[in-house]
Amino acid sequence: MLHNEARKLLIEAWNKTHNAKEVAECFGVNTSTVYRLVKRMRETGSVETRTSPAWTQTFSEPERYSEY
Repeated sequence: MLHNEARKLLIEAWNKTHNAKEVAECFGVNTSTVYRLVKRMRETGSVETRTSPAWTQTFSEPERYSEY
C-alpha cells in the first residue's frame, strides 16, 4: 500500500507523462493502481487513504439486531 505522499507523487508523475506503465514501474505498483488513483483523484479531488471503506457500515448493538 502506498502512503499518501507517494500517492501524490504518483499523480504528479502521471500528470507529467500520462504513461501508466512507466509510472507503475517507478512506484512498484500495478498499472491498475495508477488508473484507480487517477480515477479517484478526478472523482474526489484526493488520493489519500480512506480510514473506513465506503461500503462499510457500522451499527450500534441495538440497531444491529433490530431487523430480526
